[in-house]
Amino acid sequence: MIGFPLGLLYANAVEWASHRYLQHGLGKKKDSFWAFHWHEHHRNARKNGHYDPAYHRSVFAWNPQGKEALALAAVSAALLPLFPGAPFLGGTFAYSAADYYPNTNGAHL
Repeated sequence: MIGFPLGLLYANAVEWASHRYLQHGLGKKKDSFWAFHWHEHHRNARKNGHYDPAYHRSVFAWNPQGKEALALAAVSAALLPLFPGAPFLGGTFAYSAADYYPNTNGAHL
């Protein structure tokens, strides 16, 4: 049962580190996979009062929303080996990854 609070703590730490170092750190480099976050998403959010019209796009295309969904799916797939030994920890990670996109999407629409 300790896996649930540890999972929330770890998932939030991973989300913060990803945002700080991948999306903002590597995202500032135009040729980076993460460049969409800094150069498109932040520009849209600044111009439109936190609203990002790009979130109306499909997550099943090679666009910023699709890249974000792909990254979340990859993280979730990497966590699958945790389920047999630590189901609450693995389940909390998976829940956090699945919950991230709809919350971010809703916050920017």
